Amino acid sequence: SSPLGIYYMLRAGVAIVSSGLEDLNGALIFGAFKVNLWHGAPMKKLNFDENIFESEKSAKKYIRKIIHSILPHIREIKIYDFILTTSDYFKPIMASAFNISNYNVHPFGYPRNDILFDENYHSGYMEKLKGKYNCKNIIAYLPTYRANNNQGENFELFSNGLNRKAMEAFLKETDSVLFIKLHYVEQELMKNKHCDIGSR
Repeated sequence: SSPLGIYYMLRAGVAIVSSGLEDLNGALIFGAFKVNLWHGAPMKKLNFDENIFESEKSAKKYIRKIIHSILPHIREIKIYDFILTTSDYFKPIMASAFNISNYNVHPFGYPRNDILFDENYHSGYMEKLKGKYNCKNIIAYLPTYRANNNQGENFELFSNGLNRKAMEAFLKETDSVLFIKLHYVEQELMKNKHCDIGSR
């Protein structure tokens, strides 16, 4: 939002985001070649394929539908020139989600995941973690964003419930430490919630 930031976005020939146009300013980069690196496998309906109007009342629903048809960039429809995904399997899914051609979806993987394929870094890092926490196993729980968790009071870390005693017994029995990495939107919802599962 700074004057210099606005200047560069207005001049940019290429705009690169990892989530959506809210990473920058969608209105200011509308004329740029837009690349979305994306960040996860589409295991749920996204963007154009999800019904964002479903929970709204009739009048509001139709007004929003009209607005989105007139100003499609608000909902990020037909605006990306280049989107990454992880495999050919996901190409048509991503193309449908963003209402673009399969030609614009490229199965090159995500830059953020490249380090996971570096065996030297991966093995060294895992050993460092195991040494730090004095454990044999590292377990990661990396849940995606869930739309039903929009309200903080309804937030559920484990959507199917959790037997905390059983979980802690399992971690102790297998000499494991559980790491939880939330979706960045839901990190805010968990700030005031107690989440020390697996502490030893």
